[in-house]
Amino acid sequence: EALGSLPAQCSVWNQWGLLLQLEGRAREAIDAFEQELALSDQDAALMPYRSAALANIAMASADISSEIAAGLRAGHAALALSGEPRN
Repeated sequence: EALGSLPAQCSVWNQWGLLLQLEGRAREAIDAFEQELALSDQDAALMPYRSAALANIAMASADISSEIAAGLRAGHAALALSGEPRN
């Protein structure tokens, strides 16, 4: 919040989540990505952050057996946001 800018806050949560995931701290990573997701819901211009958060939740969830279903839902939601493929 000290950053003030929602895009900056989203970016920090995303980077923090990625670092946690690299350290094998998947549950904490998911929590960080969920913070990014909550922030990205505040402004339609933050849709790229929403898509990234969902994709990262999907990847981190693969490391936690009880989170597989939630990860699949997040992955499907991320794909839905990406729209049709373009050549």
